[in-house]
Amino acid sequence: LPHLHAAIDAQRGRRSRPLSALYEQKADVHLEEGFLTDALNALLKAFEMDPKNARLGMRLGRLAYESEEDDMAQRALRSVAIMKSSSVDGPEGARPETKADANYSLAMLARRAGDLRKARVLVSKALSENPEHADARALLQKLDQR
Repeated sequence: LPHLHAAIDAQRGRRSRPLSALYEQKADVHLEEGFLTDALNALLKAFEMDPKNARLGMRLGRLAYESEEDDMAQRALRSVAIMKSSSVDGPEGARPETKADANYSLAMLARRAGDLRKARVLVSKALSENPEHADARALLQKLDQR
């Protein structure tokens, strides 16, 4: 961790993809040590450095969702959901399956907040990206039963 801090400090506040990777490594160390808040903050910094990285956005979104940091989760997941489609997740966009996962997670957030109409819209978007998304199908079925 001290080596990561030194490498980050050497960048003097610049934003870059390589710096994003250092923040992601820092998040990994914090997660291994059980410091969830520090890991979230490091992932947030990493995503701020590389905001078009779908893999990183999903990682931040999922961790924030699990930590009930709903605003942070929404920002990260929404950015992935609107990325351009790509054959791989990374700095150039998101695979349709990843965009479907992001929309599904956004639907779960909306459901948790009690906004069932928004949850239906988002789960429908997930299924339009990936019609085989089993979790999205199950959620749509639950929402339709209400």
